[in-house]
Amino acid sequence: MEGKRGLRKKQRQKYDKSLKCISEETSSEIIKSAGSIDISESGIGIITDYELTPGRVIMLKILEKPSTLRLAVVKWCKEIDKNKYRSGLMFI
Repeated sequence: MEGKRGLRKKQRQKYDKSLKCISEETSSEIIKSAGSIDISESGIGIITDYELTPGRVIMLKILEKPSTLRLAVVKWCKEIDKNKYRSGLMFI
């Protein structure tokens, strides 16, 4: 199945790390947990228990030593199970 993978500019690698998604809504900071699936130079695939809106810019805090902050834009979000979502994010 070629699908969207054929459209990727950079090869993704498996990447199993805990993340925090940080966004600002109505002048207050919202921090939620997430888990990563795969990563490339240009983006990351994540799993959450909440829906992310395509086009939204969020900050990802990758919880490893040392922790890393990356800005990313949500490219797509798909419900894969009840209250479980897979999203594709592009680093900016």
